[in-house]
Amino acid sequence: MDQQSLFVCLFFLVIRRGKVTVWLTELAAPPHIEIRSSVLRWDSPRDTNVTFSVQYSTVPVGLWHSMTGCSLLHCDFPGEQFYGKVFRVRAERGTLSSVWQQSEQVHCAHIDTCAPLITLTITTDKVGLSMKHRDSSLKKEYGGHITFKPLYWKTTNPNDIQEPDDITNPLIIWGLESGKNYCFQVEYLTYNKPYGHPSLICEEIPEKSADRTFRIIISGVVTVLVLAILGCSFYFVYNYYRKIKQHLHRYLEAPLDIPDHFHKFLSSEFSEDQVDHPSSQDEEVCDFISLEQAQLEPEVVGKG
Repeated sequence: MDQQSLFVCLFFLVIRRGKVTVWLTELAAPPHIEIRSSVLRWDSPRDTNVTFSVQYSTVPVGLWHSMTGCSLLHCDFPGEQFYGKVFRVRAERGTLSSVWQQSEQVHCAHIDTCAPLITLTITTDKVGLSMKHRDSSLKKEYGGHITFKPLYWKTTNPNDIQEPDDITNPLIIWGLESGKNYCFQVEYLTYNKPYGHPSLICEEIPEKSADRTFRIIISGVVTVLVLAILGCSFYFVYNYYRKIKQHLHRYLEAPLDIPDHFHKFLSSEFSEDQVDHPSSQDEEVCDFISLEQAQLEPEVVGKG
């Protein structure tokens, strides 16, 4: 056998032994990975005494990030934080590990925190509210049983919530007060029950040109009136300040008369001697009367 044939044989032997080694040291991958109600779940493989590593990446798949805090066979995650991500799980034991088992991309149908996407088109006399799904998973799962529920209210009166009678997409809302802030909310309804989280946007309705002009005119008129009143007041004080000074001088020099009984009451000092106490004679009379009553009661009883 020449050297070339010997080298080829040795090469295939190394490759074959490498495959045997990998097959002997590789763990079984966790089967059946699924995402349901904001929970990533997987089944346990045939191997025992194993742990699992979980990673996620954005779509298209790029850099993988490790997740912590997962339990043995499931991993909870915030739906909005991991929306649109792809997960992978592998089994580990010591220095051994299995191949990665990859999940599907997270859709709205997989999570309970899904919220509609809304955009506003605001003009001076109307608001256009557009509503759409983050993806088509909810529409595929619920069909016509998944709907949008729009609401709006003025920020100064949050208890007065308005719901349109005729819901279209985009929804045109008329009759909003210009120059005021409004909040617009859209949530999912599945079988007429709320689903996921609502989306909320608060914006100010711009003023109409006529309203802005009227407000500027009123502000100008009020400012002119206030300045005119102040100017007239200063002019009057400047021209008649001597008469005003004499009048105030006479008023301030007038004595402050207080009635005599008030003056006496405020300046007098009270003492215990001024308080009337019952005399000793009155006390004796009271004692005598009580004694007479005590003596007469037995006689009345005896006669009975």
